Amino acid sequence: MVGQRHTTILLARLYADQMIATKENADLLPENIPELMLSYLNQLNLPVEAAKRRRESEVHRDAEAVAWMCLEQTYRPTPASQDAVLKALAEINPDQTNERLDYLKDSLRLVQKVEPDKISIVLDPLAEYLAGLHLVRQHRDGKVDWSKLLDEADGKPDAPKAIQGFLLALRDCCEVKQNEAKIPKEVIEELTKKAGLDPEEIQAAQQKQRIRMLINDLSAPEFEYRARAAADLGKIGKAAKPAIPRLQKALNDESEV
Repeated sequence: MVGQRHTTILLARLYADQMIATKENADLLPENIPELMLSYLNQLNLPVEAAKRRRESEVHRDAEAVAWMCLEQTYRPTPASQDAVLKALAEINPDQTNERLDYLKDSLRLVQKVEPDKISIVLDPLAEYLAGLHLVRQHRDGKVDWSKLLDEADGKPDAPKAIQGFLLALRDCCEVKQNEAKIPKEVIEELTKKAGLDPEEIQAAQQKQRIRMLINDLSAPEFEYRARAAADLGKIGKAAKPAIPRLQKALNDESEV
């Protein structure tokens, strides 16, 4: 419970930072935790002098690879050997691996040396989500690779409780990237079980999130978006009851009809 509370506080702080950074355009706020983590990396990268700043996509790939090195052995955030980290970076791009690691460490302060030859990500939840995004990039629709990873999860010390944070993060990443990366549905279902989540509760939470997004769309300046949101809310039925006041306002406001 303590670990979960710390994670919740961290996510709240990250989201608050994003709200401040995007206060002039609320549409830029991340819609999910994996996107929030990547947005946090972008925030760290932005203050770097333009001439020295690395592309966001490169920072994402490198940070994700380092994070997975820190979780690969135990599925929990632990220091990884610097040699293993440099090897992982070389697999992405063999050029300037030391410089790229230094960039993450010195310019972004995303990683730190905890021993002369050990590297770790400074925030455990961030490490778990970045590692999850790395695996999504690597495995995509590869059922055999996912099956092997899930089987190995059962053999980790004190699993599944001790690795629940990573399982939840990986599940989030798979769900968010499911269509883009063609993640097999069975992978998400298995991660849901291993993480001890109730599928019905997840479905209910997802529906509530969708209803909130549709309610927001009722205020969109484009008529087609408002009309589509109203139609989708109608299809949802009784569960969309919280949208009634906003729908009534839209009907009474001639500028929105």
